[in-house]
Amino acid sequence: MHHGHTLWWPFSITSEYGRGQVLHTPVVAPVYDAKNRDAVPIIKSVSILANTKAGPALHIFVINREPSGAPVDVAISIKGCNLAPTLVHHCIHHEDLRTENSAANPMAVMPSETTLNVASDGKLSVRLQGWSWNLFRVGVNSKSC
Repeated sequence: MHHGHTLWWPFSITSEYGRGQVLHTPVVAPVYDAKNRDAVPIIKSVSILANTKAGPALHIFVINREPSGAPVDVAISIKGCNLAPTLVHHCIHHEDLRTENSAANPMAVMPSETTLNVASDGKLSVRLQGWSWNLFRVGVNSKSC
């Protein structure tokens, strides 16, 4: 399947999973000074409580914009929700930000998908690839969030 422009993936996935109730998502992260703005956090995140075909789910979108492109270790702590024991992690990443999908290489930049275990206390530690766009999807007990 060829989807032309590399930006198709984050827009497509966000369109599918970015619907629901937006939740307060506090982020504590180092900052950097950008060309047009000072004190830019290296991590940007938003969380959605969604109603899916499989039931209620928490969708956490996270962008690693660390200026050097280095991976960043993050700790996600989800409080007040009874979570499923596993979650799905979607990641879009390429070491070269100029890489694009093309007719010659239509899958140069593609999302990966992995399953991760969630601790019983709702904590997850994960390493985000450099310059990456991420989505974490986890089911929740409908009465717990």
